[in-house]
Amino acid sequence: MTYESAVLAMLVDYCVCESPGTVKNGRCVVHPAKKRPYFTGTPGITYAARVNIILASLSAEDHAADNGSLKSRAAVSAWKSAVRKASGELPELYAYIRDELSALRELEKSGCRDVDDFAAPFGRILGRIFTVDGMISERYSDPMYRLGFSLGQWIILIDALDDRSRDRRKENYNIYNLIHGNAALSETDDTVRLRCMLEAYDCWNEIKRLRNSEDYTEPVTEGFMENLFAEGLPHADRTVSEAAQEAGSENGRKKNGKSAAEKDRVSGEEANGPV
Repeated sequence: MTYESAVLAMLVDYCVCESPGTVKNGRCVVHPAKKRPYFTGTPGITYAARVNIILASLSAEDHAADNGSLKSRAAVSAWKSAVRKASGELPELYAYIRDELSALRELEKSGCRDVDDFAAPFGRILGRIFTVDGMISERYSDPMYRLGFSLGQWIILIDALDDRSRDRRKENYNIYNLIHGNAALSETDDTVRLRCMLEAYDCWNEIKRLRNSEDYTEPVTEGFMENLFAEGLPHADRTVSEAAQEAGSENGRKKNGKSAAEKDRVSGEEANGPV
């Protein structure tokens, strides 16, 4: 399960309220040497796992369609059985995600240069996922959708920022490269991501207020999620932004250095005259 799916699972269980789940100690595939505590048997975990399978399989299909690599085709084949089960249990959600990913793909193919238009499909995907039809009280539906929408927009934009150098080398679509070329992002670009983070945090506060008004005991995950929305997202945004700036500065130094060397060579040839 991805980090994003784990957050989704905790949010769903936070809103369900009646399902604290069971904490067990065990070994996982990633860290088999040491037993670690983990939750099991909650609606949120089951739902998030299915969503994770759907997103991973559709992403693999997308990559396979784009580059047709053996790795991508193998990933599609590996997910086939699991996605058949997950999409069978969540058919409307599967169709919705597939259609919105197709819309996002068309925006990329058309060379979309509008940040809001580009970020909207993935925002709608996470908004729809976070709504969790039929699993949580209707009172949570609106703030959960808005939280998912804001978080989805932030995720796709921070990914684009993080991938700028790689996309430039591979000549892949990247909205920031289309808009700015090799130049740094504008203050407006940073403001868009900041707005998404603030909106997500506001939605989390609304969800927390609704949950606590029902007089339930505060779950152990509330502190984690508070830290995630108040500190984690801004920290991740700063880290990626600083890394992108450093990468851009390094590219600029290399480019300027090459230009300077070229100028020196040309100047030397002009001074010496033709050989």
